[in-house]
Amino acid sequence: MYEPDLNTIMTVEEVCDYLRLGKNSVYSLLKSGKLPSLKIGRKWLVPYNCLCEFMHSNKNSL
Repeated sequence: MYEPDLNTIMTVEEVCDYLRLGKNSVYSLLKSGKLPSLKIGRKWLVPYNCLCEFMHSNKNSL
C-alpha cells in the first residue's frame, strides 16, 4: 500500500481509497469536523498527518 509522506495533502478520492470508505462517509466526516481538513472553494483537502491523528484517536470506532 502507498504510504504518503507526513506533509502530503490528500484529496477526498485519495482519502476514500486509503480508508476504503465511500465518498459519502468521507464527506460526512469532513462536514462534521471529525476529520480535520482544509476547504478551498469547493475542494476538500486533508493533510496526511491529520488523517493519521484521526485514525489513531478513533482506532476502535473505525
